[in-house]
Amino acid sequence: MFYMKKMTVMFLAVLMAVSVFASPVFAKINGNNAMSTVTWYVGKAFTYDAGQFFTDSAGKALSYSGLTFLMPDTETAWTKSIAISSSGILTGNAPADIDKGEYLLTFVIKDSTGNSIEAGLPITITDGPTITVNPTYWFDQSVYTYIGDSLKKTFTVSNTGNQDLIIGTITISGTNASEFTKQNDTASGKTLSSGQSATFDIVFTPTTAGDKIATVNIPSNAPSGVSVNLYPRAMEKPPTPTVPTAPLLSIAIADKTVTASWSSSSNASGYTLWYASASNPSQFFAADVENSTSFSIELWGGAEFYVKLQAYNSAGSSEYSNVVFFRILAEPVITVSTTGSNVTASWTPVSGASGYMLYYAPYPNAEYIGSYDMQNQTSITLNIPGAAFYVAVKAYKDSAFSNFSNIGHFVTQ
Repeated sequence: MFYMKKMTVMFLAVLMAVSVFASPVFAKINGNNAMSTVTWYVGKAFTYDAGQFFTDSAGKALSYSGLTFLMPDTETAWTKSIAISSSGILTGNAPADIDKGEYLLTFVIKDSTGNSIEAGLPITITDGPTITVNPTYWFDQSVYTYIGDSLKKTFTVSNTGNQDLIIGTITISGTNASEFTKQNDTASGKTLSSGQSATFDIVFTPTTAGDKIATVNIPSNAPSGVSVNLYPRAMEKPPTPTVPTAPLLSIAIADKTVTASWSSSSNASGYTLWYASASNPSQFFAADVENSTSFSIELWGGAEFYVKLQAYNSAGSSEYSNVVFFRILAEPVITVSTTGSNVTASWTPVSGASGYMLYYAPYPNAEYIGSYDMQNQTSITLNIPGAAFYVAVKAYKDSAFSNFSNIGHFVTQ
C-alpha cells in the first residue's frame, strides 16, 4: 500500500513537471531537481521557497496562489493551515498529531498577462531528529568566579532521534553575553547521525561582580529547539594576604592548669602553639589551635616547659612570638612532730619555688583556716602549750601556687 501511494505521488509530481516543461507559455523550470520531494518534520514549523524553481521568460514577476492538496483529497485543519504567498513562499506547521506519510499539494502560477500553469510539490511528513544538551543549564551560584579569572564548562549536544540532526552555528546572547566565550566547538555546522554527539566549551570571564545572565543558542533542524541558560556568579577577588605579624604570648598558672594567651595578629587565620620540655629544650612539638587566642591545659606538679607561638594564613607563618618558660610547682611534703608543748613543722623544698605559705586550722573541727607566709623557710618550731591544729603548706612563685601538701596535725601538752 505504501509503495503504491509513493508511486502515485511521484507520478503526479512528474505530470506536473512535464506540463510545465511542455507549456509554450511564460514559465519554465530551472534545473533537473525542481520540485523534488521535500521533508517536513512532525511538530516543527516550516518555510519553503517553491518560487525558486520558476521564472518568467520575459523577466517579470510571477504570482502564486490556489494552494490545493491532492493527497489527501479531503481538507483537514492542517491542510487548511498551509499558506503560499504571492511570491511562492510556503509556510505552515506540522502538528504533533499529524499522520506521518506522503502528501501532494498543487498551486497555480500566473504571469503578468494572466497566463497560468499548475505545479505540484510532493511532501514527506516524518519524525525529525531529537536534540539534547547536557548539562541543560549553568546555575551553580555557590561557586564564585573572581573578576579577571575564568571558569570553563563543557556541554555535549546529542542526536537522540532517528533522523540526521543538522546543527547551525552556536551563538551566545543575553545581558552579559560579552563575558562568555565559546571554545573548542565541534558541534556548530555538524550533521549528527542518530546516537552521535559533539561538544563545545563555554568560558566565563567576568569583568564585574554580580549574578550574570546569558543564553547559548543551538539552532538545528530538530522540531524542538534547545538552548542553555547561563547564570554564574562573579565577585571581586580578595586582596592577596600578607604574612601575619608575630603574636605576643603570656602564661598564667592556676594550681595545675596552665593557660597560654596571646594578642591577635593582623591577617591571621590561625595559630600554631609550640612547646618543648625543659629536659629537652631543642625539640619543640606543634599543636594547631586554629583561630583561638588562648589555650588551657591541666598538667602535673613539677612539669616544666618552654612555649612559643606562630600566627599563620594562606601566605605563610609569622615569626615566632616571645618564648615563655613555665613550671608547675610540685606539692611539698610536710612532717609534723611534737615534744611537750613544742611543735615543729618542716617540708620538702620545691624546685622553682620562691616561698611557702603555711596554712592551719583548729583540730579536729577546723572552724577556720589561717595562713602565714613562711617566705623561703622550709620549717618552723613553736612553743604553744595545749594547742591542737591541722597544718599544710603550699609552695609559690610570684602569683603561682602549688597544690596543698599532705595535711598533718598536732596536739601539744
